[in-house]
Amino acid sequence: MMTQRAYARHRGVTHAAVQKAIAAGRITVEKGGTIDAAKADRDWSATTEPRMNGHRTVRSAGYLRARTAREQARAKLTELDLGLRTGELLDAAEVRRVVFSRARRARDLMLTIPARLAPVVAGITDAKECYRLLEAEVRRVCDELADPSRDAW
Repeated sequence: MMTQRAYARHRGVTHAAVQKAIAAGRITVEKGGTIDAAKADRDWSATTEPRMNGHRTVRSAGYLRARTAREQARAKLTELDLGLRTGELLDAAEVRRVVFSRARRARDLMLTIPARLAPVVAGITDAKECYRLLEAEVRRVCDELADPSRDAW
């Protein structure tokens, strides 16, 4: 049986590390506050895993799941960042802005057709000529909307 400080020296760790292990339930304290070294060594080994630098860390399923999730999220963010930088992906907010801008421009051009053509077709009595003028104006608007030099990208 050992005191907490003696057990810390036995394990080669700090007294605080032993206190944390006790608080976390990884090792138990016997009556009178002493520690059964053999039992505590078995518990300590079963609930910790060695690190490369010689320190030990708690083996916790919750911690491992959280760390895995964090690493997966970090990998996904790196992949998305690479896609944005290489041009394989577009920023969603920018796409929404451009689509909204194009839709508004299309709406504005289409809604101004009657104002532009009303004076021209008002005096025309030939239905075919009215149709030809309307079709030409709609095609002109469509061509203007399809012109890549006017893209807002």
